[in-house]
Amino acid sequence: QHLSRHWDQIQDSGRGETGGPPPATICVVSGDVHHTYLAEADYPAPVASRVYQVTCSPMHNTIPRLMRTVFRAGWSRRAERLMRHLDRFAGVPPVPIHWHHPTGPHFGNALAMLVFDGRSANLVIERSVKARPLIAGEDQHESEAGLEILVEVELTGVRET
Repeated sequence: QHLSRHWDQIQDSGRGETGGPPPATICVVSGDVHHTYLAEADYPAPVASRVYQVTCSPMHNTIPRLMRTVFRAGWSRRAERLMRHLDRFAGVPPVPIHWHHPTGPHFGNALAMLVFDGRSANLVIERSVKARPLIAGEDQHESEAGLEILVEVELTGVRET
């Protein structure tokens, strides 16, 4: 019930019902779930703000291939329907929102960066790349370890329907 109140408060803020105009986006940031993803909330009634959960696990956090398969299966619509059915059976009150995933799940070492500029917001997810042996004629910099952009997502654009 506490979680439901939390999402109701976010919904009220996203509709501008808390005093003042609604923000362009609302981001809940979390981590330590052994993978990285972006999920967008779909409320049953219109919300002016785009509402996201941005989840990025810490650096040097890998999981076995079997567990990756389990995580991917857990993201399916079928798994979502099953969990809602089990929740009803267990007497858990339904959460009125659904989620869709613009990106993820991503596994391995990653960093997520939220970039705000006025009312615009972007998410950049980067992953680490290992150094590799230098190829003849290649600049040393090209073979060094570092970060590469995995995905960039605009969080305040027009909502797709």
